[in-house]
Amino acid sequence: MEGAESVVYLQACARVRNRAAARFLTAVHEAGRAEDGTTTRRGSVDEFSGDEVSTALGWSLSMAGRCLEFADDLHRRLVEVQAAMASGELDEEGPGVLGVDPWPVR
Repeated sequence: MEGAESVVYLQACARVRNRAAARFLTAVHEAGRAEDGTTTRRGSVDEFSGDEVSTALGWSLSMAGRCLEFADDLHRRLVEVQAAMASGELDEEGPGVLGVDPWPVR
């Protein structure tokens, strides 16, 4: 690859990575609102929502809760930001530029 081609390739890889991050956060949001034994979802996350995420990913409850809170913000309050991530144009750190901490510390 020539220099310019490598830059285009890098940008394409970044877009794929951004879309993957958006899909991952959507999956976190879905798992956090899932109800056992049914395909319905709770209307919002609660204090126990992080348990499923924590178990599924082997994360601490604190880390799972922070990720779930970020995912919930993206899907409920920041839908345009989530859409930009899903399109590949904005990365996971991008919302921090907009004044939203992607991994808030409780």
